[in-house]
Order: sequence, then structure tokens, then C-alpha cells
Amino acid sequence: MDRQGTDRVGTTQTTSTKGSATDPDTNSNEPHLTDPSSTSGLERNLSLLAIEETPRRCSSTDTTNVHQKTLKTLRIMYIKELGPTIPEVSWDFFAGAILPHVPADKLEKICKAVNASDTLVADNRWKVFPLDPSNKKMPVEDVTFSVMTTIWDRVVAIAETELNKKPTSRLQSKPTQTMSSETALGASFKSDAITTSIISRGAGTGPDWKIPKKKSQIQQPSSLVPPPPPPPNTSSTLLPSPIIPDKLVVNKEVEAQQQHEALSREAADATTVWEYKCQSNPKETNQNVLQVVGAASHILHNDPCRRHTFGVTIEDKRTRVWYFSRSLAMVSESFDFITENRNRFIHLLVSLAFATDVEIGFDPSVKRRLVQHDDAEAVICYDILVNGRWYQTMDCLDNYRASRVVGRATRVWQVRLRPEEAKNDEEKSATYALKDVWIGETARSEKMILDDICTRVNTVYPISDFEEDFRERYFMDILADEVVRVDGSDDTLSNFLGAIPFPKDYGSFKLEEELDPPTLVTTLRGSQSTTPVGASVPDTTEPSGNRASKASAPSFEARQHRRILFRDVGKTLGKISNLQEYLTHLAHVTKGLEYMHSAGYVHRDYSPTNLLVCRGLCKITDLEYCKQYDQIKLNLIDDAAKHGFKTGTPAFMPIEMLDGRYLFRPAPTAQPSTLLQNYLQGQQDWVPAPTVVRHNYLHDIESIWWIAMYGLLTTVPVNTDRASTAQDRQLEVATAVFRNRLECSIERRSLIQEREELHRLSNQILPHEYCASSTFVTAVAICLTSEYRIFEQFSDTYDFSRISKTYMLTKGLYEQAASVAVTQTMDLPGWKSREIEPKVQVRGQKRKQNDEQTTEVSSSKRNKLGQA
Repeated sequence: MDRQGTDRVGTTQTTSTKGSATDPDTNSNEPHLTDPSSTSGLERNLSLLAIEETPRRCSSTDTTNVHQKTLKTLRIMYIKELGPTIPEVSWDFFAGAILPHVPADKLEKICKAVNASDTLVADNRWKVFPLDPSNKKMPVEDVTFSVMTTIWDRVVAIAETELNKKPTSRLQSKPTQTMSSETALGASFKSDAITTSIISRGAGTGPDWKIPKKKSQIQQPSSLVPPPPPPPNTSSTLLPSPIIPDKLVVNKEVEAQQQHEALSREAADATTVWEYKCQSNPKETNQNVLQVVGAASHILHNDPCRRHTFGVTIEDKRTRVWYFSRSLAMVSESFDFITENRNRFIHLLVSLAFATDVEIGFDPSVKRRLVQHDDAEAVICYDILVNGRWYQTMDCLDNYRASRVVGRATRVWQVRLRPEEAKNDEEKSATYALKDVWIGETARSEKMILDDICTRVNTVYPISDFEEDFRERYFMDILADEVVRVDGSDDTLSNFLGAIPFPKDYGSFKLEEELDPPTLVTTLRGSQSTTPVGASVPDTTEPSGNRASKASAPSFEARQHRRILFRDVGKTLGKISNLQEYLTHLAHVTKGLEYMHSAGYVHRDYSPTNLLVCRGLCKITDLEYCKQYDQIKLNLIDDAAKHGFKTGTPAFMPIEMLDGRYLFRPAPTAQPSTLLQNYLQGQQDWVPAPTVVRHNYLHDIESIWWIAMYGLLTTVPVNTDRASTAQDRQLEVATAVFRNRLECSIERRSLIQEREELHRLSNQILPHEYCASSTFVTAVAICLTSEYRIFEQFSDTYDFSRISKTYMLTKGLYEQAASVAVTQTMDLPGWKSREIEPKVQVRGQKRKQNDEQTTEVSSSKRNKLGQA
């Protein structure tokens, strides 16, 4: 990233320019959370942050219809996604490692000049704040804090002279004005103030540019033409990505004049969100947190050009600075911006006002453009740098997972080379799939994993009908897989932090405080008693409440920014409407699965979106969560399993992984009286189940089976003559079986465990046209559960070479099911409104929740599959 060098580029910066040297507040009485040492930069950061198996939570924002939710609902979702707490760090660390760099000697001179200014400071406080905002004599919130722009302008003017350079950002204070977006489905939110780029980054800005009157649609490649040249002193790059990118609509309400005016508030230009409250109490703090997190989430989601963003919250005079990136969200300790820590506030203003594009969070390897068409329609595109060449986006295939602030932020586009980059006609017409994702710094990339699979194939057991071209037949062709480079360095959290190690003793900030705390006692950091919200020491000016103890400090994962270029775009298996073709592809995938397993790998995350049909063949993709089974078995890399973490898409996850326990253990063979006697004597008739369920090869086979069942349960034949009540019953069962939930439903468990339920499904729930094909699909479950019982009885000595017979049998059953399947199907009426597709790694529930669920379910619900 950009955190290396005295100017954030090049050589490593030492701590002499950081820490206390960056904070001229020598009289501050607030203790710092840590004293950053000069040891170990990258190595120490990785030891603290790089957690390869850091789990993803079951995300309520990872849904394709997230844009349909209200702003208030989304804000609450974003808070829940971040967790109950986020890291709270000292001002010294935040200023030295996170904020855009300001030379210490220059900062000291700026602070002296500002404090000596009679127009800015009087009686050791900002002149525009003669009283604290909480004072009853002060006006309402909007009026009280409107003077912030006055402080900003005058401080920036002094800093401009001292630094001898022009500012890059300005502070706008229009709390009643909605943040405008260039897309109808883009950001729409209000903030008390916004720091924006002085040179607008919105596409099509300038006094001579007119917004097209027609709605913009994604066009075919042949209709794309280069954009018109930008007006003078403006930029034609950068435009926020909408939530549904295949239906882009230029916001007609945003006129060209508004985009170009001095106080425009474009989402594309916003770099820092400011939220104010006159009072300091839990209610006001909660509201500020809700608003700043919500705004930051909008900014990061809407704009693929962003790597991180900032926020500032003020309650009364207590100020916090926020940092949001794909690795973590963190907040600084609070400080008094009016009197005691005025120099810190000056430092903040100067850092934000003179930050470079890279420092403030923009990605120089992504450029936004508005492509003009002959018919006056405009298309929002991105130019993205991969392997030294620029690719232009044509369509967005997936980006709803980018709605989370912290996480992988996966975006997938259909792209082509920029015309000037193409070397021949073939390259000009070729299209590719480009994946942009943030993975753990120590994690292997998708290409690394695929290369290793191909190297290790046939090592666990030999495949009888081995195919020399298996890689091309069953896996995606990866043309490029690289770490994004920013200012000459890999785009990673460790490089962003540079030489300053992340503090080991960072605190925890509660994102939502109790409004009626049980006690108002305050204590020093690290104790397990209560302490003020966000405070470092007892402070009567801050709201009081419970604080997470040091032992429960939030963890996070250092991430690297990667891009993967695939030769083929493909179509997800879930979009195949021909059931015969659907099942044929699953038979093909089963063979590809065997190649993976012969190399000792398990996939752990199969779903219809991870299987892509390219040139008539269904291929396995999304290999980031593949692991070697031997290492999982030896507990070398699967420590997360011990803590109840689960990887995969819940709707297609094996039931044992959902339940967190083995469900096919052999039953005791002794008589009941003997069992009782053995129990009283401390003996048992069977081997106890392991306490930790580990993903094995059979679990991958089960996930493929759930995908097959999904194709049967969520569709109906075209022109079916079924009664609506029968379809309603099918919808009810499908909803119970395929859920984005952390636990395994009774219906789901019984469907694979009980043959009677499988028979009822084929004969009473599914359309009669599916009866023949469903018979073969349900036979796969019978075969699989039989093998489960053998494996779980002899787990330590199980010979995985015998599993090759299971692949042969299941592949044959899918082929037979396809041979008798109907060809034309449609979605089950009412099913598309369900949200079951998000790919997540979820924190597992304890086993007792399933036991409780079992006791609470009524007999009528238990037999739902058999109801006529």
C-alpha cells in the first residue's frame, strides 16, 4: 500500500516522524493506549493480524436484494456486520500509521501559527466555540457546528503557506442535503458534513457537460465508444458502482450545474464523513456511530475505486476519528477538539485537506469513465489495470458481497481489453471475467491452489479413467492472478501500516452502547469493570456504560488486494433452466470433484454460483477456501472448526457441518440391558464421536447433492398443470430446506437421513414430471449416507481409495436422472423472493440449539414432507 516512505512512497519511514512527534499536544493528560515501538514492522503486523481462517459471519447484507432495504435497516445491518466491538487505538498510533502523512516539523509550525491567530483562538479555545456545544446557551446542532467550515478554511490557509502546496479536499457543511449519486441505485444518505475532493471525480462533470436524458443501459461491446474529452480542470474518471450494476441508470436529477458547483456533494467525491451531536450520552453516541458506519458502507460499496475511507464523530467536544477498510474498521481514542487537544484536531484537518488520492483511499489502478453513445445514452464503465494492461468493464456479474465494510468485497466483471491495449482483432473481440477480491495476507490465491491441485492429482488414490486435459475440462483457465500494486508496493494492510507495528494492547470500542447501563462506575482501561463509552480514562464529559474487557478485544484479518483474470465469462449453473442439462452438468462436476479429492483437496464451498458453464462444460471455481484434507485432519489449518466456525453457503452446506456434530455414527449393537450395565460401569459399546466435525471428501459430495435437490425443489416444468396448493406445498418445503440460516432444519436433516422422506418427496411434493429423475437423485443420498456410516465407524483407518466407487456411482445416477429429466423448467412461483444464495463463512451455533429445536418442533411440522 502507501504507508512506506517519508512521503508514504519508497523507503520505510521510521517512528521518529510518528508517535509523539506528530502530536504537539504536550500538555495532554490523556494516557495513550500504546507506545508504538520501532521493532518488527511487517513481521510483527502479520503475527498479530494474519489469521488465515478468520471467519466470515452470516451476512445479512450479502443478499442480492439489499438495495430494497430502508436506509435505517441497512445502517443497523452494517453495525451488526462489524460486530459488537471494533479496535480502539491511541491517537499516536492512529495519527502516525493511519492518517495521511504530515511532516512533524511542518505540523508543529502550523499548530503554533493557528494557536497564535487572534481570529481563530481566544481564551485557549476556538473562538467560534465560546461555549461547549452542550451548553444550553448554544444554538441547535446544525447552527452550532456550521462554524466547522470556518475553522477548516482558516487552518488550511495557514497550512497551505507552510506546506507550500494546494489542498486537495474541502469541508462542506450541509446537513439537510442528501448526498447525490450519479446512479439511481447508488448512495443516498445525509451527513452533517463531508470532506470532498476539490477536483470533482464524478463522471461527466463540468459546465459544458449535459447529463443524457435517456436512461443508461449496458450495451453490447460493439456499441461502446471512447468517452468525450473532459472539460478543463475536471476529471472524467471515477464513478460509484451501483448495487445492481447490470441495470445502470444515470440519475437525471443530478444536473451538470450541480455537479460542477463549488459545494457539490457527489458520492464519488466524498472522502470523509462527519457526524455531530451537541450532547454526549449513549443515545447520541449510538446515533453518530450508526450514521458514520452507514455512510462509510455506502461509499465503499458504491465505488470500486475505493480502498478505504475515513469518518469523524463529535459528541459535545469529544472527537473520534474512524478508519474503514476491507481488513478492519477502527476508531481512535476520543479527544477534546476545542481546548485540551486542539492540536490533534489541527493535525486531523491538515491531514485530510492535503492528502494524496492514494492516502485518502482511492485506487489508482481503477479509473471510472462515462462512455457516451451515438443515441445520447451513457454507460458507466471502469478501466482496471491487470498484469500491466487496462481492461474495460462491460457488465458486472457479481458485487453484492461488497456491501460489507470488512471482508472480501468480491466483485466480478465481464471485461475486454481497452481498444488501445488490444494487439489484434482477436484480442479486440475477446471477453474475459475479472475478479477483484481481498483475501488474507498469508492466504494462497486461487491460481496457487489450482496449480497445487494439478500437481498433486492422483497422489491420494489413482483415477482409473484419468484425462490428460482434466484441468481444462473441469477448472477455469486463469490468465492472471496478482496482488494489486499501489505506489510501487503490494496493496496489503501491512504495507499500509508500514514500519509502525499494530499495538498489541489495543482496546475495544462498543458500536452500540446500552442506553440504561447498570452502573455509572468508570475505571481504567483493561479492567473488567465499566468505563465510559469510547473513553481512555474516567471523564465525566463522556457517556458511561459497559466496555468490553481487554480479553475480548476484537480480532481482524490483515488482507491483500488481488485480481484474477479468467479466460471465460461463463454462466452460473443456477441460471440453467433446462433440468436435463442441469443434471448433466452435475454429473460432469462430480468427475471434477474426484480429481480434486485425488489430490487431497476439499472444496468446502459448493453452490450453484460456484459452478460455471463455459463452452458447454461446467467448471469448478471459487477455490479460495479449498484445503488439504490431511492438514485439516491433523488440525494444522482448521483451528476455526474447534470454535464452531463453518465455511460455505448455508443452503448447500452438509448437515453435519451445519449441526456441528457427526450424524451417521454407527448405532450400538448390544441389548438395552447390556448398554445400561456398561454405562453404569463407565463402558460404552461404540466409539464416541469426535468433538469437532472436520470437512471431508464426502461432505463435498453432499453439497453437490443439495445443488441437485435445489434444481428439483425450486423449479417446476413449463406449462405445468399442477394445482396452486401443490405448488404452495413445494414452496413451503423448499423454504424449509434451503435457508440462509446457521442451523440445520428438521426438514433438511430428515430429507437426507430418512429414506421414507425421500420417497415422499419424489411422490408427493415434487411435480409428477420430476418423478423419474428424482428417483435417481434421491438414490445418490442413499449411497452417500451408507458411505458416511462406514467412514464414521472407521474414520481413523478409512481407505479413501474406496471413495472412487462412490464417485462412479453418483456420476452414473446423475447421468441417468438427466436422461429422463424434462428439458424446459421455470422458477417455482414465489421462490425468487427468497434470500438463500449468499456465500458466507458462519459462526456455528452450539449443538444444544439443534436439540432445543428438535423438542420445540411439533409433530405436524416434523411430518411436513409427508403432508398431502
